[in-house]
Amino acid sequence: MLIRLLQGQVGFLEFVFLVVALVIAITIHEFSHAWTANRLGDPTARLQGRVTLNPAVHLDPLGSVLILVTGFGWGRPVPVNGYQLRGGRRGMGWVSLAGPVSNFILATLFGLAIRFGLIDGSSNFYRLAAIMISLNLGLGLFNLLPFGPLDGQKIAAGFLPAKWAYRITQLNQSGQAMWFVLIAIFAFQPIYDVVLALFLWLVIGS
Repeated sequence: MLIRLLQGQVGFLEFVFLVVALVIAITIHEFSHAWTANRLGDPTARLQGRVTLNPAVHLDPLGSVLILVTGFGWGRPVPVNGYQLRGGRRGMGWVSLAGPVSNFILATLFGLAIRFGLIDGSSNFYRLAAIMISLNLGLGLFNLLPFGPLDGQKIAAGFLPAKWAYRITQLNQSGQAMWFVLIAIFAFQPIYDVVLALFLWLVIGS
């Protein structure tokens, strides 16, 4: 993003909105992991101060720098002790699913606010809302990919039948997973475009 700003491809206000949207999206995402883990019986994240909406505890220094420079980065992973979670591997699945779901909820809330005219279409807040929708849909969808260290790997391992869960885990522990990640990255944009179009039709009504 910073590179695009310096090249004049992105205005300063839009850059600020992108930074704000990323901080909010990552904070809510990681908080949701921590909150869900605590609710399911694992206090590890809570004891480390992660059940909070304070962005400082959820933003990873290197990941944050990369976000500012390239627009792609990550937050600090939430520590989870699977042995303390209720529900076994499904408990881990719920904890992992909480992050992407929180991003979809955020996108939906802003989408509904636009649909029902709660946000002035000519205001700067409308521009921020549009970025929030686009960013949270992208973040949530990308994290559903079933490859580590993305949430989708643990979601798949948590909810698929044991046989398939084992295969997913084995695949992610092998070097072959990297090829699937690269293919998924290249295939992500058209999938995202379809999801965004459906979201605009169903939630915003346009």
